[in-house]
Amino acid sequence: MRDPPKNAPTRNPSRALSVSEKDRIGMGRQNDLEMMGAKKASAGADLAFSNAKSLLASASILANEKIYGTANSLAILSVEEAIKAYVFAVHSVIPDLSAPFLTDVFLKHKVKHGVWMLMQMMLAYFELFINTITYYKEKEEKEDLAPGSLRSKAIEDVIATLNTWASDIPNPIAREKAWYESANTNRNRGLYVDLVNNKWVGPEEIKKEEYVQSELNATKMLEVLQAM
Repeated sequence: MRDPPKNAPTRNPSRALSVSEKDRIGMGRQNDLEMMGAKKASAGADLAFSNAKSLLASASILANEKIYGTANSLAILSVEEAIKAYVFAVHSVIPDLSAPFLTDVFLKHKVKHGVWMLMQMMLAYFELFINTITYYKEKEEKEDLAPGSLRSKAIEDVIATLNTWASDIPNPIAREKAWYESANTNRNRGLYVDLVNNKWVGPEEIKKEEYVQSELNATKMLEVLQAM
């Protein structure tokens, strides 16, 4: 094979993709997703679920060695893959999700994190409602009260709790929102050395507590998927 001319431009395979190249890749994937049937969506969901479990298992190994930065990144990636699995599992049953949205689930971390945040809000409200109703139903049975006699009290408690969540008092939604807003940055922090405010920072800056929260979030997502 002949050598290229001395002054010929060479392509650096490691260079970042241009916007047009990213658009082409995105459009190609979008075209594939538009033609994707339920069977392929289900297969993708299964693969993403398996990968999410593998990423979390790897994170646990690193955490046991106190390498919390990289462990945290892998746990966050596990959440992202679990979200991908969830979206495609839903799409395999109700194929109404648009191809552009499915493409964003592949390409945009913020979209995956946004889906996760929405799910956490829904779960928090659902758990609050179910737990409160269950508590008052058991109270009715224990005190031999007429069924439904404490229903209005249960509704009052739910509303009071939601009002508390809307205040500055720490609540489940605020905790999840804080994790969601920092997830993309923290995933990168656990993998790279960076210069921030004229100071070198690396993965060792990530503390155990941050990993524990990400590990918990990944575990909850995997439990949701396991139950589907």
